[in-house]
Amino acid sequence: MDGELDPETVETRLEAVEQYLLYLRESNPYYAWLEPEVEAVERGFVRLSQEPSERVRPPEVGPTTGINGGVLMTLADAAGMAAIIAEALEPVPLATTRLDVSFHNGVDETHAIEAEVLDYGSTLATARIEVLPKSEVGAADPEIVASGEATARLFE
Repeated sequence: MDGELDPETVETRLEAVEQYLLYLRESNPYYAWLEPEVEAVERGFVRLSQEPSERVRPPEVGPTTGINGGVLMTLADAAGMAAIIAEALEPVPLATTRLDVSFHNGVDETHAIEAEVLDYGSTLATARIEVLPKSEVGAADPEIVASGEATARLFE
């Protein structure tokens, strides 16, 4: 990772990262099924969104409003790893080593999953993740549905 790149090179690489993320969504049946949309890609930051649908709701045994927590955790993991790739400015081989998500409230509308890199080292990188209603993106004090951190092992 080189912090001394000119802005044009950074922009070109971020466009390539966004194309890579779109490719992953289309080529991986699991992510294709979840249908996350890539909303924003900046250096060290990614915002995904997902429309609610019947297939991502929790089972009838619990509260039936909102999005299934497992779906939100999967999207949080994907956003965290995508933010780390965006920090590197290129696809890097990585694997999640830790995912910690706390649920604060339910969401039953289109939601955004934002991830921002906190630390990028030679072997590990960590991203902070927040899930919020898409209508709250950019709000001064947004309603946070879930928050946490993801750590990835970086491979050469």
